[in-house]
Amino acid sequence: MATEVVGTTPSKRSASTKQPALGLKRHFTKKGKHPYDLIEWERRSAGISSGDGTSVFEQDNLEVPADWSQLATNVVASKYFRGALGAPDREYSAKQLIDRVVLTIKAWGLEEGYFPTEDEAATFEYELTHLLINQMAAFNSPVWFNVGMRESPQCSACFILSVEDTMTSILSWIGKEGVIFKGGSGAGINLSAVRSSKERLSGGGEASGPISFMRGADSCAGAIKSGGTTRRAAKMVILNVDHPDIRQFVNCKAEEEKKAWALGEMGYDMGLNGEAWHSIQFQNANNSVRMTDEFMYAYEAGGDWHTSAVTTGEVVETMKARELMKEIAEATWVCGDPGMQFDSTINRWHTCPVSGRINGSNPCSEYMHLDDSACNLASFNLMKFVDGDGTFQVDDFQQAIDVVITAMDIIVSRSGYPTEQIGENARKYRQLGLGYANLGALLMSHGLPYDSEDGREYAAAITALMTGRAYAMSTRLAERMGAFEGYEPNAKAMNGVIRSHRRAAQDIPDGRVREYRVGGEAESTTDAGYSTLLTRVGQVNYEMLFADGGEVRTWARSTFERTSAPFDLGSLTVRPGDYTFDDVGLEFRSNRSASISGSVEASAGEFWTGRQRQAGAGLRWRLSAHFALSTTVSRNAITLPQGSFTGDLVGLRADWSVTPRMFLNAFVQYNGETDTWLSNVRYNLVHRPLSDFYVV
Repeated sequence: MATEVVGTTPSKRSASTKQPALGLKRHFTKKGKHPYDLIEWERRSAGISSGDGTSVFEQDNLEVPADWSQLATNVVASKYFRGALGAPDREYSAKQLIDRVVLTIKAWGLEEGYFPTEDEAATFEYELTHLLINQMAAFNSPVWFNVGMRESPQCSACFILSVEDTMTSILSWIGKEGVIFKGGSGAGINLSAVRSSKERLSGGGEASGPISFMRGADSCAGAIKSGGTTRRAAKMVILNVDHPDIRQFVNCKAEEEKKAWALGEMGYDMGLNGEAWHSIQFQNANNSVRMTDEFMYAYEAGGDWHTSAVTTGEVVETMKARELMKEIAEATWVCGDPGMQFDSTINRWHTCPVSGRINGSNPCSEYMHLDDSACNLASFNLMKFVDGDGTFQVDDFQQAIDVVITAMDIIVSRSGYPTEQIGENARKYRQLGLGYANLGALLMSHGLPYDSEDGREYAAAITALMTGRAYAMSTRLAERMGAFEGYEPNAKAMNGVIRSHRRAAQDIPDGRVREYRVGGEAESTTDAGYSTLLTRVGQVNYEMLFADGGEVRTWARSTFERTSAPFDLGSLTVRPGDYTFDDVGLEFRSNRSASISGSVEASAGEFWTGRQRQAGAGLRWRLSAHFALSTTVSRNAITLPQGSFTGDLVGLRADWSVTPRMFLNAFVQYNGETDTWLSNVRYNLVHRPLSDFYVV
């Protein structure tokens, strides 16, 4: 089968010839030496049999790298080689498969303006080919299924859909899922907008509720084989913890599981594709409960939890939060579902909150963003980045991230999407997702238990490197092609999330990271043109544990930061130079549903306002408290009902030789039997615009 490029109509997005090149350099390859020429090839057969030994797939005379496993050969031949089996144009070589994908993406990149020269395009082609043929990286399945086969191929593996409380919208949701499954992808949806079975229809009858519609959607998914292969469709269904049908949702899959057990005892086949599983419902979806901080506080306090009507907001049912949590745990013990998604935390880390909140996820929950959106995924094989003495090769990993992120961004504009709304959001927000495989093997090679602090910290270091480098390459892409359309209104929030990632990376203990040979210097980028190189100077921790499970933790930390380019914060310009940061903190937690945490940070450096150079210092503090009341408390004229309380006090002070500025924010929230006492009240005192401050 000859390799040809299919689907090359340029999009409206293109780079100006005056913009800087991406700067992709050869790292794994040499000019004039094709990656295929550097590996050994062999001919072999592929075959897959069912549980009873019946052959379900066979193809002979395949051409693959000699170091590929037979399992890899079977998967690639049966899932990703295109063309009818036995037909003359059927793919038979890994070269054909990878050329079909790489050369198509390269052609798209040239037409879109990603590469200013043929030389940089050739560098991209060879580097990407090296990563794919050597199993260092892989795209999500729809890329392998569809790229190079048709105009505007579906390339994203993950979609998030939305639904409204109308029959038209519900039926449209099921139809959209079918189109997504046909293209080899998966979809998730939050059904909390659909009124519950405990509410009335506008015509006076009783509503069916979301669980009834889940049955029909599940059957539809089971009938569609993803991407035209034997792979099952992938689904995620989510329900908010305050939905009136939450208990029915929590237990629906566990009840079906018990039916399968009964069928097995009667002699029905319990194999993966056996009759027992085909006879029950909800087997084609992952189910997840969308949790809030308020529910978790009620759980900690042993308090009540209320479900609310979708149509009116009235309380429908009151239960103990711990009883519902127990039902979730027991159902998960039976069948693995439902999972839990922490809505409050997810939306605190939302990069585009101005454009809408995050309500759902893809089937595996690694992609969480706006409704009616898509994400293009790729994964790295971590063991391919380890040298002979066990050292993780940081430079190799960073080059792989640069090349793969570039390829994924090129794909976004040329991909097809199941609906106009999804296509619009995909091109407007350009969501990309990176992950990795073989973490368990990597940890095992160092003798680290998977479930251990050392293991988690090793994984955190690799994840931090991957995240920071991906954002850095994204900035280079933005310099060349322009920022994504949704960036400007969400810039402050997005840069805030990136800073949160940076701070989380700083919390990884350096000693353990060095001990297990994850090293190298990584550059991370936040605002365009603002690069930082961070080095930990030192950290001291002190922890004290109590018999009831409580703990006290204090810390002191010092970091050094160098800015390599100027950037603006309102009327303030921070110039290239060196800055130091110190922070100390205290945290107290107790299993008696009380916690207090706080921190103080100080910084020093040189700043410019206009053309005037000044020495400056910054101070920021945070105090958070949470406590729960098991009984009503009265003091003077104030009565505090049973429930949980949270409070935050955040301050920032930045001093220059000009004028001191100060910002103060306090937040108090009560969540209990009534919402009449200080519910969601915020206090703000601002003596100067916040944009004038240097935020440490």
